[in-house]
Amino acid sequence: MGTSLNPRAGLHRVAAALAAATLCTACTTNSSNPTAGGRPDAVTAAQTVDEYVAESSKLILPPNRHWLPKAPSSVGPDGAPQVYQRGYGAIRADFDWYCSWEIRFLDAKIGPAEKDAAYSTLKTVRNTPYYQTSLLPDDKKLFDKQLNDAGLGDTAAMQNDANSNCSKAGT
Repeated sequence: MGTSLNPRAGLHRVAAALAAATLCTACTTNSSNPTAGGRPDAVTAAQTVDEYVAESSKLILPPNRHWLPKAPSSVGPDGAPQVYQRGYGAIRADFDWYCSWEIRFLDAKIGPAEKDAAYSTLKTVRNTPYYQTSLLPDDKKLFDKQLNDAGLGDTAAMQNDANSNCSKAGT
């Protein structure tokens, strides 16, 4: 038997790269802009929370799901002020939202109407900053394949994604 491939493996790498790119752990403050590491594309943890709240206010979670309360750290591992790439808060909110709906769609306890509604909602991910700005074109193709396959009843890749990337917090 062949090795099982995760069609979203590239997305896992993209997510890791996105996290590394958006967390400016090497960014330190300077006298010209002490709150954002002197980087024009950097925002503070508080500004990232504001982005998250603004984006999440546009999104509806499935029943019995809640927004994750964990705020991004304002201090990096080295003790220096932590800054984030502008837009990270919105992308993170979209990611949390998508995971919530992915978990809902995969829930064996829901009926066909709820599953259809969850799938319809999942498809709207294409209108989010998460999809539009954080996924590379090739990864969008893999993402779309996973979503399309799930709509046709093959949920293996989506299940793997949810197991690998979606927190059970917020339930």
